[in-house]
Amino acid sequence: MNLAGLILKIASRCNLNCSYCYMYNKGDMSYLSQPKFMSKKTMIQVIDRIEEYCKSNNLDGFLVIFHGGEPLMAHKDLFEFFVRECSKLQSVSIDFAIQTNGILVDDEWCELFKRLKISVGFSLDGTRESNDAYRVYHSGKGSFMDSLKGINIYKKHFPDDLSVITVMNIDYDPIEIYDHYKEIGVNMWNILLPDYTYDTLPYWLESKKSTIWADKMVQLFDHWLDDKDESKPMIDIFITIINLILARENAGNDHFGTRENNTIVIETDGGIEATDPLRACGDGFTKEGMTIFSNTLEEALQTPLSKLYINSTLCDLCQACPIVEICGGGYVVHRYSKHSGFNNPSIYCGNLIRLITHVYNRLLNLEPSLKVHLGPMKYSLFSRPAIGYC
Repeated sequence: MNLAGLILKIASRCNLNCSYCYMYNKGDMSYLSQPKFMSKKTMIQVIDRIEEYCKSNNLDGFLVIFHGGEPLMAHKDLFEFFVRECSKLQSVSIDFAIQTNGILVDDEWCELFKRLKISVGFSLDGTRESNDAYRVYHSGKGSFMDSLKGINIYKKHFPDDLSVITVMNIDYDPIEIYDHYKEIGVNMWNILLPDYTYDTLPYWLESKKSTIWADKMVQLFDHWLDDKDESKPMIDIFITIINLILARENAGNDHFGTRENNTIVIETDGGIEATDPLRACGDGFTKEGMTIFSNTLEEALQTPLSKLYINSTLCDLCQACPIVEICGGGYVVHRYSKHSGFNNPSIYCGNLIRLITHVYNRLLNLEPSLKVHLGPMKYSLFSRPAIGYC
């Protein structure tokens, strides 16, 4: 496995206080000991480590994703500096992306994105009602209108490019969110499950048989699949599941499929971590003593959490499951419990099975020739007590 890129935490603070945030509201307080912004000294060391890694692995391309906190809280000069220093590399070409809540996006930021060739993804949780139930300022005020203002400014500069990530909670109608995203011109929509563990189950999973999240996603999938509008948003979670069902090469990501994960996180102080949502597992959980000042990226990949994340080691129940190649055991964070570590199915196992089997069977109806090779997949086969929960 070769790293495809890294997530660069250019800022460790945020102008929002989202209730579900794994960085600030899941019990991990380690961000308080980190610099608010990454220094230029740390950036130079990161770039040296990237060059070192790419040379030793014969890579000529690499991806850096600016992240936070809220990355746009960092000064524009830091972005200019990092990209300029990367451009000096002779042996590797670096691509750049950023994930932002959009609140600070203005014309100047858009000009910088264009000049530095930084692709942009926005975090938004649907309509004003659904977004402002979770994505709020530290004062408690909803952030929707300010995020939408930034998105609209961005659309002036990039009219055909709007990518949105949504944490899909169960409280709101996904069809309303879908129609809203069509209205504002979303091209790519990535949907995430909230980050909970066996020790912090959401209220709606107190019943082990609850598939309320998947029921809503099934409704959304059918609506999306039946929508003949050529301008409809591409929904990443559905496209990923479809590609895995069809066994397409390189299908999957760190939430679905069994492909090895290929990114790593660099914190503002230069600390190297596996994947930062693991912070939801406990205070200081992601800290394994790795830093770009003392360790190579190769060395950082050998820590227990990095190995677990990259190789996605699964429990016996998951390995015996008929749809493990599609589900992949779910996201690593959602498999954690203090009692048995990661040796569990995802807390969302029943929901993942419900969604995957529905997508599978809809594909059979669309493409009759698949019936010979796949046969129907029945949800009842996968709802036995042995699958889903410890």
